[in-house]
Amino acid sequence: FLNLGVFIALACAVVVAIILNKTVLGYELKAVGFNRHAAEFAGIDVPGKMALSLAMSGMLAGLAGATFYVGYAVNMQIGVLPAAGMDGIAVALLGANSPMGVVLAALFFGVLHSGKGFMSAMTSIPPEIGDTIIATIIYFAATSVLFTRVWNAIVARKRRKA
Repeated sequence: FLNLGVFIALACAVVVAIILNKTVLGYELKAVGFNRHAAEFAGIDVPGKMALSLAMSGMLAGLAGATFYVGYAVNMQIGVLPAAGMDGIAVALLGANSPMGVVLAALFFGVLHSGKGFMSAMTSIPPEIGDTIIATIIYFAATSVLFTRVWNAIVARKRRKA
């Protein structure tokens, strides 16, 4: 089942990609994110850019929550809220914090979540297997980032010794 939130999310991802990759504001936001001290030395208003990035991410998270709950208001139960916020962190991790990567990771997670429901309905496989698969993917994504950083540190150390 799709609602209007999918199209709003795609439009927001395109707008964020354009802002981050094609504007001075995006360059400044990325500079502050990579190294706030260097950005401050370059003359960028670091506290202002940090507040702006927090406001933008809060706005996008609020928009996502509103479209989710308004779009599925018929199916909601009072007192039962889905844990979509934690999935958002995992999607950002798997999407490597790029707008298009996050869109692809969100589609992947959506397929896994809906497949989990169909898998338990069609076969005798418990739905917790789907959660286990999702958790395994998150762990491998997180450890791949860790291994990349460790490997880069080892290579940099060998270059300094040589």
